Amino acid sequence: MSATIMQAPAATADRYTELITDETPWNMNDIAAALDVKPQTVRSWRKQARRAAREQPAAPHPNELPPSESPTGATVWRAGTIRKWAIQTGRMSPEGVPQRLKPPGRPRTVKAA
Repeated sequence: MSATIMQAPAATADRYTELITDETPWNMNDIAAALDVKPQTVRSWRKQARRAAREQPAAPHPNELPPSESPTGATVWRAGTIRKWAIQTGRMSPEGVPQRLKPPGRPRTVKAA
């Protein structure tokens, strides 16, 4: 009888380190795919970040994409930078799974009969 060897899943800390040190270049479409959002959402985050950088350079907001990391000024980021930002803002779990953030919306009102 042969024994099957099961590998233990990587520890969360190891997976987190792997995610945030990834040097793969990502554009806005890659970011949208990784975070399971529309490309327009990523463009909105970038626009908000650029506006905020002019107004309050030292106070990043969760809806502001980190600055582009391309020396040529192209809209390219390292995958690790985006994943770290996404984990810090709750958009991705430390295991790399996208998380949906939705505002609570308006409270429901019950009409009297």
